[in-house]
Amino acid sequence: MDSTFILGPAGSGKSSLVSVLSQWMGESGLDVLTVNLDPGVKRLPYGPNIDVRDFVFIDELIDKHELGPNGAMILAMDYVVLNIDQILDEIEMVSPEYVLFDTPGQLEVFAYRHSGELIVNSIREQSENETSLFILDPALVSTPTGFTSIKLLALSTMYRLKMSQSLIMSKIDKFDPKALDVINSWSMEPGRLVSDLMLEPVHMSIELSKEVSEVLSSRQFSQDIIGYSGTSGENVDLVFGLIQRLLGKEDGLVL
Repeated sequence: MDSTFILGPAGSGKSSLVSVLSQWMGESGLDVLTVNLDPGVKRLPYGPNIDVRDFVFIDELIDKHELGPNGAMILAMDYVVLNIDQILDEIEMVSPEYVLFDTPGQLEVFAYRHSGELIVNSIREQSENETSLFILDPALVSTPTGFTSIKLLALSTMYRLKMSQSLIMSKIDKFDPKALDVINSWSMEPGRLVSDLMLEPVHMSIELSKEVSEVLSSRQFSQDIIGYSGTSGENVDLVFGLIQRLLGKEDGLVL
C-alpha cells in the first residue's frame, strides 16, 4: 500500500481534504482506504473505513483519569500506539492500493510526541511508500511572518516524522486567488520574502530574516503551492497528481 498522511494546524481542513480526495479517487476507479487517527474528533465530513475511535475511547479516559482535553489527547495517542497492530491488521485485510491517514487536529500531539513517531514508523513498515501533505490555512499565512512561521512548522514536522512532504493551500474558494501568487512568490523567492518581512511594523533583524528565508526558499524546500477547495473539490485532481509525484509514480499522472 502507498500511505499519505494529511497534516496541518487545527482547522486547516485536514478532514475536509480526506473527504473530497477519497471521494474523487473512488469515483476515478482508484482503490483507496481512509483511516481516522484522531481519537478526539467529534464529527467527520466522511465515514472513515477504519476509525481509531473504535479502539480508543477518549471520554472514558477523561472520566477514568480525571483529565482535561489536552491531557486526554496525549494519553489517547499512547493508547493508539497500543492498538496500532489491530488497525494495521484491518488495513491488511482490505489490502488497498492507497491509504489516506487523517491525523489529529492537534498537530503537536502527533508530530512532536513519541507516540506519533511510533505510529508513523509502524505504518511505514507496512507501506511500500509513504508521503505527507501539509495544509496551509490562508488565514494563517496571509502575512510574511505568518507564512514564515507556518512553513517553519511544516519543515519541523517533516524533520520529526522523517518523510517527504509537500505544502498545499486549502480554502481557495474563500480568499483572493491573487493571494496564492504572493504566497508562491514568498515560497520561491527569498529576496521577496525578506523585503516583505522588512515592511511589517515589527520585524526580525535583517540578517535573521535573510537566513530564515534562504533556508525556506532553498531548492530542497521551495515549491509552487497548489491551492484547492475542500468544499467544492476544485483542484483535488492536482492534489492527487502531487501525491503521485511524491510517491514516485509516473510523473504524477492520474490514470
